[in-house]
Amino acid sequence: MSTSIARTTVTTTVAARVSRHSRFFLVMAVVLFLPVLVGFGPTFFFRPWSGAKDSLGGSFPVHLIIHGSVLSAWFLLLIVQTTLVAAHRVDLHRRLGVIGVGLAVAVVVASGVTIVRMVPRATAIGAPADIVAAVAVSDTAALISFASFVAAAVRRVTAHKRLMFLASNSIIGPAFSVERPPCVLRLCVSVSTLPSSLTDSGVRGLTGNPASDISESR
Repeated sequence: MSTSIARTTVTTTVAARVSRHSRFFLVMAVVLFLPVLVGFGPTFFFRPWSGAKDSLGGSFPVHLIIHGSVLSAWFLLLIVQTTLVAAHRVDLHRRLGVIGVGLAVAVVVASGVTIVRMVPRATAIGAPADIVAAVAVSDTAALISFASFVAAAVRRVTAHKRLMFLASNSIIGPAFSVERPPCVLRLCVSVSTLPSSLTDSGVRGLTGNPASDISESR
């Protein structure tokens, strides 16, 4: 009898922690989208009202519109996916995961094209060559990190949430002002991932199983 009560108590405690864990990632998905919305709001999302123009004059290039649309879709899908997990609709979450893989490939392709075309565009407006090179290298490194995290997330179920979160973090740099020190972004990433790590550790201590396994079994 006492063993049954103890197991029930542990199960209830684990369920509560997993629920908090899922809500945390939902909140962080929204937080991740905020700098994207604010940073690119005037030049992309609200361009019809802000009157923003292309740096070279004329209408916005098609590749930039596609790039912005694809990345926006990625962050919105992240919010939808974390919402589904928090609502215990893992079945729909997994179905949309197929779309997520395709969207991740689209992010890599669209971003790669944008990086390549950024070089002559930046040179045309008189940007220093060293700065153009630094931006190209930085954006390429971020794109490689994104692809690596997504690939790892597909293979590692137990760390899927954190890896997808880190993948999304790796491509939000351009949304921040160039005056913002990179260390601030790295600090935000470290601080925001700490609670999820502690939550997983606490759940493992109770059950011996990763928290993500429990949430996905619902």
